Amino acid sequence: LVADGQNLYCEGISALLEGNGEIEVAAKARNGDELIEKVNEQSPDVIVIDAGLPVTNGVEVARQLHERDFNTTVLLLVEYENE
Repeated sequence: LVADGQNLYCEGISALLEGNGEIEVAAKARNGDELIEKVNEQSPDVIVIDAGLPVTNGVEVARQLHERDFNTTVLLLVEYENE
């Protein structure tokens, strides 16, 4: 499952992952609440989450997933600007 608030990034990450032929992106989410819904529906093996997700941010979503003890690997993407 790929979750990113910016459609371009979400589609790009999905295309990169599926490009190797061994990975299937089961679902995409545009915000934290949608991500939680999709996890409940899909039970993905791996979730790639943008830390800056709208509605409920990616860090909080990862925390909720951990507390609910989902058997899922979470990769949290963090954008960091440094002059």
